[in-house]
Amino acid sequence: MNKKTRKQLEEIVDELQAHKDTLEQLADEEQEKADNMPENMQMSEKHDQFEEIADKIRDAVSDLETAIDEVQEAIAL
Repeated sequence: MNKKTRKQLEEIVDELQAHKDTLEQLADEEQEKADNMPENMQMSEKHDQFEEIADKIRDAVSDLETAIDEVQEAIAL
């Protein structure tokens, strides 16, 4: 791998990390919405929706972590 390619991959890792951080914040916000609902709404569809959104975003975070790891391994070769 040449320097140019390595630099491009490092920049991509930085961008992916920034997006991962943003997604983590958004997942936390959605979970917080669910957690802060009044007790009488804890079993509501809206509550479940907030939790499902948070879970889906966390799944995306996990996928990004895998992608970051894979690109970093490629850089290390």
